[in-house]
Amino acid sequence: MFGAKGDGRADDTRPLQLAIDSAVKVSGTLYVPNKYRITNSCLAAAWNGKEYGTFTFKMIGDATWWDVNNRSVIIADFKDGFALGIQRGKGCVVQGINFQGKYVAPKSSYLEMVLGAVPSDTTCLDTRYAVYCAVAVDPVGPKKPSTGGYPRCESLYRGNTSGSTGITIDNCTANGFTVPFITSPNGQTQNAEQLTFSNIRIGDGKFGFVGCQAQERTNLISNVGAWGTLHTLFHFGSYGAGQAGQWMVDRANIAGNVFQIVSRNSSGFYPLTMTRIAAESIVRIGSWYSGVGDVLDLSNIHLKYIDQIGFIPPYHLKGEGLTIRNSNIRYYGLSLPVIVDGKVNWEGKWTRAAVKPDSTYSFDRVGAFTEVQPGQFVDYGDQGSWNSKGFGYHDGKKLYTTPGVTGNYRLNKLK
Repeated sequence: MFGAKGDGRADDTRPLQLAIDSAVKVSGTLYVPNKYRITNSCLAAAWNGKEYGTFTFKMIGDATWWDVNNRSVIIADFKDGFALGIQRGKGCVVQGINFQGKYVAPKSSYLEMVLGAVPSDTTCLDTRYAVYCAVAVDPVGPKKPSTGGYPRCESLYRGNTSGSTGITIDNCTANGFTVPFITSPNGQTQNAEQLTFSNIRIGDGKFGFVGCQAQERTNLISNVGAWGTLHTLFHFGSYGAGQAGQWMVDRANIAGNVFQIVSRNSSGFYPLTMTRIAAESIVRIGSWYSGVGDVLDLSNIHLKYIDQIGFIPPYHLKGEGLTIRNSNIRYYGLSLPVIVDGKVNWEGKWTRAAVKPDSTYSFDRVGAFTEVQPGQFVDYGDQGSWNSKGFGYHDGKKLYTTPGVTGNYRLNKLK
């Protein structure tokens, strides 16, 4: 491969880029069998002197999404770019590649995250229009962003606003990136549509998948395993153009140390549909607003126990306009409510869901803060008011409350 050593130690950036260029030129296939250490971003693109032209190519390796890092590995030994970028590709395929980065998940408490912290490795690039990632679909646009964009890719900001279509990323692993997979971070290009991410393993990072603009339509994420340390697995709305496109998620297995599943505001654009989500021991589902018919269906979500995190979250799901169908959301083995802040439509079978406020539950004023009895779950409100200020639960050994709740509040009993 153009003189590449493929031993995981030599700098194979230039040989790999030359091999990509060669495959793009003939709409060919690049075979990636070994370990390749790169020290700068590699871009698959067809510059014709005036704009990025359309092209197709395949990058094929021998890895699977459950690999042990000994074959078809691309090691991104830098922190300020993308391991692989695809600019205005059409029908490109990346299959069987194991991407390994330098991101190290910082230590952060659940309390800090519930109170708004989004922990990230600050030594890695993380701006609105450029982020350290494994794969970026349409990473650059016609103009360099005001925040600087990718610092060593200045010459790549050129051309027009057309983007990619029909890209397939299959049987790949991405570990050690701020955002493993991102589409349209540049804030200028369109398209990035009909994309497929299938059989994907996510390791440590800040966010797992990030979408950035409203033209991202009919994109599918299928069969994902997220077992590392992540704040949010599916994130939309704070990078690039700051918009949410149309995405479909089918089958995700979430374990490890994932704080929440989703952060999304679909108002005015296309919906997000998620089906067959299996999550064990997450702190919360996340923040999910929709004015266009977003749906969570056929899912089993188990929440991290209160004694494991040391408090009761202010909410497990916050949002409006979402429909939840035939899903089981619960503290496994405990009769505790799921706290939903907002208006959510429930259809079919669901488990232990309490909407705040929710007329299916009534509240009685029963006394002082300290009078919570073992096994009792309570809702705290201001004296003289029915506005909820947090929750309390006594597990028989200890009283757990929502952060910020003090003895100055009255107590309402949840029936």
